[in-house]
Amino acid sequence: MNLNKLKPSFLLLSLVVGMAVCAACSGEDGAAGPKGEDGENCTLSDTTQSDRSGIAITCGDEVRVVWNGTDGKDGDKGKTGPSGKDGEPCKLTGDTTLTEIKIYMQCGDEDKVFIASVSSCTAYPDDKKPNWSLMNADADYSCFKDSRDDQVYRAVKIGKQLWMAENLNYDPGDVSKLGKDAWSGCYAEGEKDVAADSSDKNCTIYGRLYTWEVAMNNGDCAFGSECKPNGVTQGICPDGWHIPDVDEWETLWLAVGGASTAGTKLKSTSGWDNDGNGEDDYGFAVLPAGGFIGDEDFDLFGKQSYFWTSNEDTEKDAFDWIFDFKKTSADKYNDYKNYGNSVRCVKD
Repeated sequence: MNLNKLKPSFLLLSLVVGMAVCAACSGEDGAAGPKGEDGENCTLSDTTQSDRSGIAITCGDEVRVVWNGTDGKDGDKGKTGPSGKDGEPCKLTGDTTLTEIKIYMQCGDEDKVFIASVSSCTAYPDDKKPNWSLMNADADYSCFKDSRDDQVYRAVKIGKQLWMAENLNYDPGDVSKLGKDAWSGCYAEGEKDVAADSSDKNCTIYGRLYTWEVAMNNGDCAFGSECKPNGVTQGICPDGWHIPDVDEWETLWLAVGGASTAGTKLKSTSGWDNDGNGEDDYGFAVLPAGGFIGDEDFDLFGKQSYFWTSNEDTEKDAFDWIFDFKKTSADKYNDYKNYGNSVRCVKD
């Protein structure tokens, strides 16, 4: 076990004990260094760290990293124990990829416990998902697992928001209980009924398409009905995430310099027709997923991408944002609720 410099703001001992399940693989723990002095200008406003040291746990060929934060001065490094012999067999049990970690902080006379939701992508190779090769290789991604189907997604922090860096690909199964127009599926050439079981690879790369009531997970939001959503709407997003409203999308545009250039800055660097690619400066990687046009057919693959918001316009329409291969901007529209659009979730 290789312990990097530990940070005094965190009680990491219990994490290390809980995750080092292969005692036969490493030597005895080195003695912990004395506690470092508290850092100056201690604040409690943001516990999500972008620059993090960590503890690397190696077992056979597997490596996991537990990240710790940066508050407080370093304690002296503990002595390293002698190397142990390899265990036979040697394996990690359970899931050691962190999706949250408790952070214990003292600032002045205040004692606080926070839950940090950023996790490391160290455990996942770049080729784990085919769409990852189309994303910005230099972006600072975190990863999380959707507990409903164990799919792993990359996430990226832009400004103060944490966004999914790829389109949702959760299959909700039979959605007929949400209404006659409710639908979710993969982009394919042809009509909905013909294409229902085809082009699964498009879901793998571009994510699924959802009608608005399915995205909202609410049959009252179907085409022809008003549901008047209010507040945060989880909808079809994983726990801890939600469907972004118009204001949250506009916050994203401000963070990247405005809606007028958001298309250039957020579209992927490949895949768009007629060299309509973007620069993917922030790792948001908008792919030209196209959409499903109500009861008509699929359209605009390679040319456009549509993202639902949680805002209703009328009983027939809801607001969405569109990226176009001909435009540098991201533009707000209102589309029929029975259209199939992509979903990007934002962290609660």
